[in-house]
Amino acid sequence: MDSLVQNNKDIFLSIIIPVYNTEKYLKKCLDSVLEAVNNISSCEIIVINDGSIGDTDAVMGEYLNNKIIRYFKNNNQGIGATRNFGIEKSMGKYVTFVDSDDAVDKKYYTYCLKKIEEEKCDIIVCDFESCRSEDDKFRTHAKNPAIKDDKWGCIDISIMPSPCNKIVKKELYDGIKYPIGLVYEDLAITLILLLKAEKVIYVPKMFYKYYMRENSIMHSNFSEKKFQIIKILEILFEKIDNLNITKEDKDRAKNSVSYDRIYFELLEPLSKEKNKNRYILSKKLCLNIKEIIKKLNENEYYKKQLDDGRKVKKIYSKLVNFALYNNLPFLLCRIVKNSVYYNNQYNDDMWRKSK
Repeated sequence: MDSLVQNNKDIFLSIIIPVYNTEKYLKKCLDSVLEAVNNISSCEIIVINDGSIGDTDAVMGEYLNNKIIRYFKNNNQGIGATRNFGIEKSMGKYVTFVDSDDAVDKKYYTYCLKKIEEEKCDIIVCDFESCRSEDDKFRTHAKNPAIKDDKWGCIDISIMPSPCNKIVKKELYDGIKYPIGLVYEDLAITLILLLKAEKVIYVPKMFYKYYMRENSIMHSNFSEKKFQIIKILEILFEKIDNLNITKEDKDRAKNSVSYDRIYFELLEPLSKEKNKNRYILSKKLCLNIKEIIKKLNENEYYKKQLDDGRKVKKIYSKLVNFALYNNLPFLLCRIVKNSVYYNNQYNDDMWRKSK
Protein backbone atom coordinates (compact mmCIF):
# COMPACT_ATOMS: atom_id res chain seq x y z
CA MET A 1 0.00 0.00 0.00
CA ASP A 2 2.78 2.44 0.91
CA SER A 3 4.37 1.99 -2.51
CA LEU A 4 1.17 3.11 -4.18
CA VAL A 5 -0.25 5.92 -2.10
CA GLN A 6 2.45 7.38 0.12
CA ASN A 7 5.96 7.25 -1.32
CA ASN A 8 5.37 7.12 -5.06
CA LYS A 9 5.90 10.51 -6.71
CA ASP A 10 3.88 9.44 -9.74
CA ILE A 11 0.12 9.93 -9.62
CA PHE A 12 -1.68 6.66 -9.13
CA LEU A 13 -5.35 7.78 -8.98
CA SER A 14 -7.17 10.54 -10.87
CA ILE A 15 -10.60 11.48 -9.52
CA ILE A 16 -12.62 13.33 -12.16
CA ILE A 17 -15.59 15.51 -11.15
CA PRO A 18 -17.68 17.00 -13.99
CA VAL A 19 -19.73 20.02 -12.87
CA TYR A 20 -22.74 21.58 -14.53
CA ASN A 21 -25.03 23.88 -12.52
CA THR A 22 -24.63 21.80 -9.36
CA GLU A 23 -22.89 24.39 -7.20
CA LYS A 24 -25.30 23.87 -4.29
CA TYR A 25 -24.09 20.26 -3.98
CA LEU A 26 -20.45 20.76 -4.97
CA LYS A 27 -19.01 21.65 -1.55
CA LYS A 28 -20.44 18.50 0.03
CA CYS A 29 -19.06 16.45 -2.86
CA LEU A 30 -15.56 17.96 -2.69
CA ASP A 31 -15.38 17.73 1.09
CA SER A 32 -16.24 14.02 0.95
CA VAL A 33 -13.61 13.35 -1.73
CA LEU A 34 -10.93 15.30 0.12
CA GLU A 35 -11.67 13.38 3.32
CA ALA A 36 -11.44 10.12 1.35
CA VAL A 37 -7.97 10.99 -0.04
CA ASN A 38 -6.65 12.45 3.22
CA ASN A 39 -3.95 9.77 3.56
CA ILE A 40 -3.21 9.39 -0.13
CA SER A 41 -0.39 11.44 -1.64
CA SER A 42 -0.30 9.96 -5.15
CA CYS A 43 -3.66 11.26 -6.37
CA GLU A 44 -5.22 14.22 -8.12
CA ILE A 45 -8.74 15.66 -8.19
CA ILE A 46 -9.78 17.09 -11.55
CA VAL A 47 -12.82 19.39 -11.44
CA ILE A 48 -14.28 20.39 -14.83
CA ASN A 49 -16.80 23.22 -15.04
CA ASP A 50 -18.81 22.45 -18.18
CA GLY A 51 -20.10 25.97 -18.79
CA SER A 52 -22.14 26.30 -15.59
CA ILE A 53 -24.16 29.51 -15.28
CA GLY A 54 -24.23 29.50 -11.46
CA ASP A 55 -21.62 30.22 -8.77
CA THR A 56 -19.30 27.28 -9.38
CA ASP A 57 -16.26 29.58 -9.51
CA ALA A 58 -17.11 30.99 -6.10
CA VAL A 59 -17.40 27.51 -4.58
CA MET A 60 -14.15 26.39 -6.21
CA GLY A 61 -12.35 29.49 -4.95
CA GLU A 62 -12.36 27.90 -1.47
CA TYR A 63 -10.42 24.86 -2.71
CA LEU A 64 -7.88 26.08 -5.27
CA ASN A 65 -5.08 26.40 -2.72
CA ASN A 66 -5.14 22.63 -2.40
CA LYS A 67 -2.34 21.37 -4.64
CA ILE A 68 -4.04 18.10 -5.56
CA ILE A 69 -7.03 19.91 -7.11
CA ARG A 70 -6.90 20.94 -10.77
CA TYR A 71 -9.74 23.14 -11.98
CA PHE A 72 -10.74 23.57 -15.64
CA LYS A 73 -13.43 25.75 -17.20
CA ASN A 74 -14.90 24.87 -20.59
CA ASN A 75 -17.77 26.04 -22.74
CA ASN A 76 -20.77 23.78 -22.29
CA GLN A 77 -20.19 20.59 -24.30
CA GLY A 78 -22.17 18.00 -22.36
CA ILE A 79 -21.22 15.16 -20.06
CA GLY A 80 -19.71 12.90 -22.75
CA ALA A 81 -17.23 15.54 -23.91
CA THR A 82 -16.48 16.48 -20.30
CA ARG A 83 -15.67 12.90 -19.35
CA ASN A 84 -13.36 12.63 -22.38
CA PHE A 85 -11.64 15.90 -21.41
CA GLY A 86 -11.10 14.68 -17.86
CA ILE A 87 -9.52 11.43 -19.02
CA GLU A 88 -7.24 13.32 -21.44
CA LYS A 89 -6.07 15.64 -18.67
CA SER A 90 -5.65 12.90 -16.07
CA MET A 91 -2.17 11.70 -15.11
CA GLY A 92 -3.10 8.72 -12.95
CA LYS A 93 -2.58 5.06 -13.67
CA TYR A 94 -6.19 4.56 -12.56
CA VAL A 95 -9.16 6.88 -13.05
CA THR A 96 -12.58 7.21 -11.48
CA PHE A 97 -15.50 9.65 -11.62
CA VAL A 98 -17.67 11.35 -9.02
CA ASP A 99 -20.85 13.16 -10.01
CA SER A 100 -20.78 16.63 -8.46
CA ASP A 101 -24.15 16.17 -6.72
CA ASP A 102 -23.05 12.90 -5.06
CA ALA A 103 -20.49 12.02 -2.39
CA VAL A 104 -18.16 9.18 -1.38
CA ASP A 105 -17.41 7.27 1.81
CA LYS A 106 -14.23 8.32 3.60
CA LYS A 107 -12.77 4.80 3.25
CA TYR A 108 -13.51 4.43 -0.49
CA TYR A 109 -10.13 5.15 -2.05
CA THR A 110 -7.75 3.88 0.65
CA TYR A 111 -9.61 0.57 0.81
CA CYS A 112 -9.83 0.14 -2.95
CA LEU A 113 -6.24 1.14 -3.70
CA LYS A 114 -5.03 -1.41 -1.19
CA LYS A 115 -7.28 -3.99 -2.87
CA ILE A 116 -5.88 -3.06 -6.29
CA GLU A 117 -2.34 -3.64 -5.03
CA GLU A 118 -3.28 -6.99 -3.50
CA GLU A 119 -5.34 -8.29 -6.42
CA LYS A 120 -3.51 -6.63 -9.36
CA CYS A 121 -6.90 -5.98 -10.92
CA ASP A 122 -7.86 -3.73 -13.84
CA ILE A 123 -11.20 -2.58 -12.40
CA ILE A 124 -12.62 -2.52 -8.90
CA VAL A 125 -16.37 -2.07 -8.33
CA CYS A 126 -18.34 -1.17 -5.19
CA ASP A 127 -22.01 -0.81 -4.23
CA PHE A 128 -24.09 2.37 -4.06
CA GLU A 129 -25.64 3.79 -0.95
CA SER A 130 -28.72 5.18 -2.72
CA CYS A 131 -30.19 8.17 -0.89
CA ARG A 132 -33.68 9.55 -1.41
CA SER A 133 -33.20 11.62 1.76
CA GLU A 134 -31.13 11.52 4.93
CA ASP A 135 -33.73 9.18 6.45
CA ASP A 136 -34.35 7.06 3.35
CA LYS A 137 -31.26 5.16 2.22
CA PHE A 138 -30.76 1.69 0.82
CA ARG A 139 -28.11 -0.50 -0.77
CA THR A 140 -27.99 -0.77 -4.55
CA HIS A 141 -25.98 -3.84 -5.47
CA ALA A 142 -23.31 -3.52 -8.14
CA LYS A 143 -23.08 -7.27 -8.70
CA ASN A 144 -25.74 -9.81 -9.56
CA PRO A 145 -25.66 -12.26 -6.60
CA ALA A 146 -26.81 -15.10 -8.85
CA ILE A 147 -23.50 -14.92 -10.78
CA LYS A 148 -20.34 -16.08 -9.02
CA ASP A 149 -17.82 -14.47 -11.37
CA ASP A 150 -17.14 -10.83 -10.43
CA LYS A 151 -16.73 -9.61 -13.99
CA TRP A 152 -19.97 -11.03 -15.38
CA GLY A 153 -21.80 -10.35 -12.14
CA CYS A 154 -20.93 -6.66 -12.48
CA ILE A 155 -21.98 -6.70 -16.13
CA ASP A 156 -25.36 -8.35 -15.59
CA ILE A 157 -26.79 -5.71 -13.24
CA SER A 158 -28.88 -2.59 -13.77
CA ILE A 159 -26.30 -0.07 -12.44
CA MET A 160 -23.49 -1.51 -14.58
CA PRO A 161 -23.09 1.66 -16.73
CA SER A 162 -22.11 3.95 -13.85
CA PRO A 163 -18.42 4.97 -13.97
CA CYS A 164 -18.65 6.43 -10.46
CA ASN A 165 -18.56 3.22 -8.44
CA LYS A 166 -15.62 1.89 -10.46
CA ILE A 167 -11.89 2.57 -10.36
CA VAL A 168 -10.49 1.72 -13.79
CA LYS A 169 -6.99 1.25 -15.16
CA LYS A 170 -6.60 4.22 -17.50
CA GLU A 171 -5.10 2.21 -20.35
CA LEU A 172 -8.48 0.48 -20.81
CA TYR A 173 -9.76 3.80 -22.18
CA ASP A 174 -7.22 3.69 -25.03
CA GLY A 175 -9.05 3.97 -28.35
CA ILE A 176 -12.50 4.60 -26.91
CA LYS A 177 -14.35 7.81 -26.07
CA TYR A 178 -17.70 8.69 -24.57
CA PRO A 179 -20.25 9.67 -27.25
CA ILE A 180 -20.92 13.40 -27.41
CA GLY A 181 -24.35 14.99 -27.39
CA LEU A 182 -26.22 11.93 -26.10
CA VAL A 183 -27.63 11.03 -22.71
CA TYR A 184 -26.80 7.56 -21.35
CA GLU A 185 -23.24 8.17 -22.58
CA ASP A 186 -21.81 5.89 -19.89
CA LEU A 187 -23.86 2.95 -21.22
CA ALA A 188 -21.77 3.05 -24.42
CA ILE A 189 -18.43 2.79 -22.62
CA THR A 190 -18.55 1.07 -19.23
CA LEU A 191 -19.47 -2.34 -20.64
CA ILE A 192 -16.55 -2.11 -23.09
CA LEU A 193 -14.16 -1.36 -20.22
CA LEU A 194 -15.44 -4.37 -18.28
CA LEU A 195 -15.14 -6.63 -21.32
CA LYS A 196 -11.58 -5.44 -22.03
CA ALA A 197 -10.48 -5.92 -18.43
CA GLU A 198 -8.54 -9.08 -17.61
CA LYS A 199 -9.47 -8.95 -13.93
CA VAL A 200 -12.45 -7.28 -12.24
CA ILE A 201 -12.88 -7.28 -8.45
CA TYR A 202 -16.15 -6.54 -6.68
CA VAL A 203 -16.18 -5.28 -3.09
CA PRO A 204 -19.59 -5.50 -1.35
CA LYS A 205 -19.28 -2.14 0.38
CA MET A 206 -21.43 0.99 -0.05
CA PHE A 207 -18.55 3.35 -0.82
CA TYR A 208 -20.39 5.55 -3.35
CA LYS A 209 -23.23 7.77 -2.08
CA TYR A 210 -25.72 8.28 -4.88
CA TYR A 211 -28.31 11.00 -4.30
CA MET A 212 -31.53 10.40 -6.22
CA ARG A 213 -32.68 13.72 -7.69
CA GLU A 214 -36.27 14.15 -8.84
CA ASN A 215 -35.24 15.84 -12.09
CA SER A 216 -32.87 13.03 -13.10
CA ILE A 217 -33.67 11.44 -16.47
CA MET A 218 -33.14 8.06 -14.84
CA HIS A 219 -36.09 8.71 -12.54
CA SER A 220 -38.36 10.70 -14.85
CA ASN A 221 -41.45 9.76 -16.77
CA PHE A 222 -41.15 8.89 -20.44
CA SER A 223 -39.60 11.53 -22.65
CA GLU A 224 -38.25 11.23 -26.16
CA LYS A 225 -34.74 11.61 -24.74
CA LYS A 226 -35.13 8.01 -23.65
CA PHE A 227 -35.05 7.01 -27.33
CA GLN A 228 -31.36 7.87 -27.21
CA ILE A 229 -30.90 4.55 -25.42
CA ILE A 230 -31.50 2.94 -28.82
CA LYS A 231 -28.74 5.01 -30.45
CA ILE A 232 -26.42 4.14 -27.58
CA LEU A 233 -27.19 0.42 -28.01
CA GLU A 234 -26.35 0.70 -31.72
CA ILE A 235 -23.00 2.31 -30.86
CA LEU A 236 -22.38 -0.28 -28.17
CA PHE A 237 -23.18 -3.28 -30.39
CA GLU A 238 -20.66 -2.05 -32.94
CA LYS A 239 -18.00 -1.62 -30.25
CA ILE A 240 -18.70 -5.11 -28.89
CA ASP A 241 -18.41 -6.62 -32.38
CA ASN A 242 -14.94 -5.07 -32.72
CA LEU A 243 -13.63 -6.58 -29.48
CA ASN A 244 -11.33 -9.58 -29.51
CA ILE A 245 -13.63 -11.83 -27.49
CA THR A 246 -15.66 -14.93 -28.35
CA LYS A 247 -19.03 -14.73 -30.10
CA GLU A 248 -20.60 -16.30 -27.04
CA ASP A 249 -19.27 -13.51 -24.81
CA LYS A 250 -20.41 -10.90 -27.34
CA ASP A 251 -23.95 -12.34 -27.34
CA ARG A 252 -23.98 -12.61 -23.56
CA ALA A 253 -22.86 -8.99 -23.18
CA LYS A 254 -25.38 -7.66 -25.71
CA ASN A 255 -28.23 -9.42 -23.95
CA SER A 256 -27.11 -8.30 -20.49
CA VAL A 257 -26.97 -4.65 -21.51
CA SER A 258 -30.12 -4.65 -23.66
CA TYR A 259 -32.71 -6.50 -21.65
CA ASP A 260 -33.03 -4.12 -18.70
CA ARG A 261 -32.80 -1.05 -20.91
CA ILE A 262 -35.61 -2.14 -23.25
CA TYR A 263 -37.96 -3.68 -20.70
CA PHE A 264 -37.41 -1.34 -17.75
CA GLU A 265 -36.01 1.98 -18.95
CA LEU A 266 -38.14 2.20 -22.10
CA LEU A 267 -41.26 0.07 -21.65
CA GLU A 268 -41.93 0.57 -17.95
CA PRO A 269 -42.15 4.39 -18.14
CA LEU A 270 -44.05 4.01 -21.44
CA SER A 271 -46.68 1.96 -19.60
CA LYS A 272 -47.47 4.97 -17.39
CA GLU A 273 -48.37 7.25 -20.30
CA LYS A 274 -51.98 8.07 -21.21
CA ASN A 275 -53.53 6.16 -24.11
CA LYS A 276 -53.01 8.61 -26.99
CA ASN A 277 -49.45 9.56 -26.08
CA ARG A 278 -48.60 5.93 -25.31
CA TYR A 279 -49.61 4.94 -28.84
CA ILE A 280 -47.64 7.79 -30.44
CA LEU A 281 -44.54 6.84 -28.44
CA SER A 282 -45.09 3.12 -29.12
CA LYS A 283 -45.13 3.86 -32.85
CA LYS A 284 -41.83 5.77 -32.65
CA LEU A 285 -40.30 3.09 -30.47
CA CYS A 286 -41.22 0.26 -32.84
CA LEU A 287 -39.79 2.19 -35.78
CA ASN A 288 -36.51 3.11 -34.12
CA ILE A 289 -35.70 -0.12 -32.31
CA LYS A 290 -36.47 -2.67 -35.03
CA GLU A 291 -32.83 -3.26 -36.06
CA ILE A 292 -31.72 -3.82 -32.46
CA ILE A 293 -34.60 -6.26 -31.88
CA LYS A 294 -33.75 -8.16 -35.07
CA LYS A 295 -30.18 -8.63 -33.86
CA LEU A 296 -31.33 -9.67 -30.41
CA ASN A 297 -33.69 -12.26 -31.85
CA GLU A 298 -30.60 -13.98 -33.31
CA ASN A 299 -29.01 -13.97 -29.85
CA GLU A 300 -29.31 -17.24 -27.92
CA TYR A 301 -28.94 -15.49 -24.55
CA TYR A 302 -31.77 -13.09 -25.37
CA LYS A 303 -34.03 -15.92 -26.50
CA LYS A 304 -33.36 -17.79 -23.26
CA GLN A 305 -34.10 -14.61 -21.30
CA LEU A 306 -37.50 -14.33 -22.97
CA ASP A 307 -38.28 -17.89 -21.86
CA ASP A 308 -37.08 -17.42 -18.29
CA GLY A 309 -39.15 -16.86 -15.16
CA ARG A 310 -42.77 -17.26 -14.22
CA LYS A 311 -45.52 -17.89 -16.74
CA VAL A 312 -46.91 -14.35 -16.65
CA LYS A 313 -43.46 -12.83 -17.20
CA LYS A 314 -42.76 -15.15 -20.14
CA ILE A 315 -46.08 -14.34 -21.79
CA TYR A 316 -45.62 -10.59 -21.50
CA SER A 317 -41.97 -10.51 -22.53
CA LYS A 318 -42.66 -12.65 -25.58
CA LEU A 319 -45.68 -10.53 -26.57
CA VAL A 320 -43.62 -7.36 -26.20
CA ASN A 321 -40.81 -8.85 -28.28
CA PHE A 322 -43.31 -9.95 -30.95
CA ALA A 323 -44.78 -6.44 -31.17
CA LEU A 324 -41.35 -4.79 -31.40
CA TYR A 325 -39.97 -7.31 -33.89
CA ASN A 326 -42.98 -7.03 -36.21
CA ASN A 327 -43.45 -3.26 -35.86
CA LEU A 328 -46.91 -3.48 -34.26
CA PRO A 329 -47.30 -0.29 -32.17
CA PHE A 330 -51.03 -0.82 -31.53
CA LEU A 331 -50.32 -4.24 -29.99
CA LEU A 332 -47.38 -2.85 -27.99
CA CYS A 333 -49.56 -0.02 -26.72
CA ARG A 334 -52.18 -2.49 -25.53
CA ILE A 335 -49.65 -4.83 -23.91
CA VAL A 336 -47.80 -2.25 -21.86
CA LYS A 337 -51.03 -0.61 -20.71
CA ASN A 338 -51.55 -3.36 -18.15
CA SER A 339 -47.98 -3.21 -16.82
CA VAL A 340 -48.41 -6.72 -15.39
CA TYR A 341 -44.95 -7.76 -16.55
CA TYR A 342 -43.23 -4.96 -14.66
CA ASN A 343 -45.20 -5.42 -11.43
CA ASN A 344 -44.27 -9.09 -11.32
CA GLN A 345 -40.65 -8.49 -12.22
CA TYR A 346 -40.35 -5.85 -9.52
CA ASN A 347 -40.94 -8.46 -6.82
CA ASP A 348 -38.12 -10.59 -8.23
CA ASP A 349 -35.71 -7.68 -8.04
CA MET A 350 -36.30 -6.55 -4.46
CA TRP A 351 -32.86 -7.86 -3.48
CA ARG A 352 -31.41 -4.90 -5.34
CA LYS A 353 -32.92 -2.61 -2.72
CA SER A 354 -32.06 -4.65 0.35
CA LYS A 355 -30.06 -2.84 2.96
